[in-house]
Amino acid sequence: MAQQALLQKNLQRIKAGMIPGESFREEKMLKCFRKSLRTGQAGKMPAVIMTAGMTRSLMVENGFGTQSSQSTYSVSLCFDFDSSENILALQRKIAELSGNDFLIKNSVPPHITIGMFHATKNKAEMGELKKAFEGFAEFAGSSFELNFGGIDSFCEKVVFISVKKDSDSFIHLKKLNSALHEKMLKNWEPGANGNYLPEKWFPHVALAVKLTKSQYQKVMEIGGTAFSDLCTPVFHSKINAISLAECHPYTEICRIAL
Repeated sequence: MAQQALLQKNLQRIKAGMIPGESFREEKMLKCFRKSLRTGQAGKMPAVIMTAGMTRSLMVENGFGTQSSQSTYSVSLCFDFDSSENILALQRKIAELSGNDFLIKNSVPPHITIGMFHATKNKAEMGELKKAFEGFAEFAGSSFELNFGGIDSFCEKVVFISVKKDSDSFIHLKKLNSALHEKMLKNWEPGANGNYLPEKWFPHVALAVKLTKSQYQKVMEIGGTAFSDLCTPVFHSKINAISLAECHPYTEICRIAL
C-alpha cells in the first residue's frame, strides 16, 4: 500500500539521520495514525498523512532514536570588521550598564539572524545542510549597507538595533529571509517558536538578551545619554558575509563572504 511504502522509505531515511523531528502540528494526526494501526484501518487513510516527523515519532517509540539528538542552528548575516567593532563597543557598554554580559561572555559576534531551525548532528544530514547553505549563499549575492532606525526592545528582555522600516536594506533583508525559507529551510523544522518565519520575522541586531526587569530598566533609563556617542558609527554598517552556526553553545560551522 502507498502508506506502507512511504513508511518504509521514511524509516530508512531516519536510520540514516536525514529526517528532522516531529512538529507540534503533527501531534493530532500522529495519534489518529496510531489508532488506525491498532484497528487495522491504516489503509483507509491518505498517504500524505505519514509525514517525516510522524515517522520519526514511531521510530522513537520503537527504540531507533530520540528527539533530543537534535540541535538548533541558525543562518545569519555578518558585518565587516569596522561595523562589528562599533556594534561590540555598544554591546560592551550595555553589558556594563546592565550587568548582563551574555553575548560578550558567549563570544556571539554581531549579526542579523535570518533563520533558525532544528537538525541532527548526523554526518549525512550535516552534509546535506552545508550543501543547501552553500547554495543559498550564492543566491544571497553581494555585500550591502544597512540603514538602522534606532534602539528598541522585545518584551523588556532583548535590547536591539532595528533596521529602518521600508528602507532599501529592510526590503532586501525581508526578501533574503523569505528566500531562505523557500530555498533552503523547507526541509527542516523551524526553531525559536517560528519567530524567524517570514510572516513573523523582524530584522534586528541584538545588543543584549535574557535581560531581567531590573537590567532592562537600567539600560533604558541610563542608556540614552550613556551610549549616544556610540550609536552614530553603528548606524553606518555593512553586511559582508553569511554564516551557518550551531546555537547552543554558539559555534560557527562555516562562513561565506558576500
